[in-house]
Amino acid sequence: MSLFIDIKNQIGYSTQASVDWFRLAAERLRISGRNSVKDGILQNKDNNLVTSIEIGKLYYFQYDALHKDTLPYWDRYPLIFVLNRDRDGFLGLNMHYLRPDLRIAFFNKLQQFASDKRLNPRAKLAVTYRMISDFSQFPEVQHCIKRYLWGHVKTRWMEVPPDSWRNVVMLPLQSFTGQQASQVWAAQNKRKKR
Repeated sequence: MSLFIDIKNQIGYSTQASVDWFRLAAERLRISGRNSVKDGILQNKDNNLVTSIEIGKLYYFQYDALHKDTLPYWDRYPLIFVLNRDRDGFLGLNMHYLRPDLRIAFFNKLQQFASDKRLNPRAKLAVTYRMISDFSQFPEVQHCIKRYLWGHVKTRWMEVPPDSWRNVVMLPLQSFTGQQASQVWAAQNKRKKR
């Protein structure tokens, strides 16, 4: 069964329900012999794996940062809304850089840019960096806009269907290297208060 159908059948929008679903999925993958939940999700052929990405859609993938030895932290498994693409890579909003409570608040703001407010299967975010770079209206943006290089993407992309966006952004799929998620989120809160 696809990850998205499984999520939809088992939970409605809820941070705790998303975490509970994730724990059960982790246990099923552990029993099946997968190395990690994140690897298992990206290896399951039923999970909408694609070989290219589109602006305005949400993707999950494995990444190996170019400057990983000098970065204080980075996300090995980004969950991004794509803002633009160019010859070398792409720019995206990595939802993992936001605490779960801020993720849903930011997602609600982003939804105003959806091509279909009901988030039908063809919906996309019609948003550019220029549109959301007003930090007074979208203070979350300064923490989650990240640049990715094509050559450092290590898996195919898992495209998240629009009707699953709300639940998937709440899943604890982040995998920060260098610091724990709680430390990454705390550091961002300190920077915001300055």
